[in-house]
Amino acid sequence: MYRHLKNNLTPLRASVGLISSLKLTATIIPYYAVLSRPVTLHCNFSLENDSLYALKWYKDGHEFFRFKPSDDPPVTIFPLAGVSVNPNNSDLTSLELDRATLLTRGTYRCEISADAPSFQTVYEEQYMRILALPVTGPSISGTFPWYNLGENFSATCTVEKTFPPPQLTWFINDIQIDSQLCECMISKTSEAGKAIDGTTFYSSKSQVKFQLEAHYFRDGSLTAECRAMFPKSNITLQDTIQSNVKAGLGLRHYAADLFSNTAKIQISKYNGIILTTLIIVSKYIPH
Repeated sequence: MYRHLKNNLTPLRASVGLISSLKLTATIIPYYAVLSRPVTLHCNFSLENDSLYALKWYKDGHEFFRFKPSDDPPVTIFPLAGVSVNPNNSDLTSLELDRATLLTRGTYRCEISADAPSFQTVYEEQYMRILALPVTGPSISGTFPWYNLGENFSATCTVEKTFPPPQLTWFINDIQIDSQLCECMISKTSEAGKAIDGTTFYSSKSQVKFQLEAHYFRDGSLTAECRAMFPKSNITLQDTIQSNVKAGLGLRHYAADLFSNTAKIQISKYNGIILTTLIIVSKYIPH
């Protein structure tokens, strides 16, 4: 079970005492662990003329992992609710926890101890939260594949059952709508049930509504995008719809707004029926 982990530790065991005052160089404990997904904890350190006595990991004061070179085997994993170490994807400086649950959240501490003669101990700790993503979504509803100029465009973005609730933002043709400057947005968050431990899940909705003018269209098309962003994480969820200006009177007005009144435009060429499409996209966007 520990063969892979022991192999990863072998080079460091051979070099212990050759580096030269014990210190932690980088401890990375994620702000969020995503529910039902693995999460990796990092603890980098350097030994200055010291020998390593032990490396230990704790959650909420309870030890769950120990590497002690003098022990046989050198690795000990202690059972702890919410913590499941994957030794195949772990080494001395990184520890992977399988499938985060609500019990996985807590304060994690990496502790490094030097052997004689210094017996120095250093540690760093950080609280890790749980992020529950929606099963699907966000999803945009209430739109049509085509519109006339002057009509109202109304769309609702919905994200179901998350923890914590995301921040919903709208983009029209890749330009973000500023909710502080525009009164065209209404957002609402409501409870969507509780977990066994009392954790509250949330549903979030945001509606955007405005009157369509020619400048909202690019080549006769308008793209509306809703993004669900979770602060302090690298996860953004997105849904996009595309609508076109309607054939006939609406398209004539669109063309007239785009070209000078003195230009000779053959409006009749717009009389044909224009096919429109609805595009739905849901994906992750790294920050």
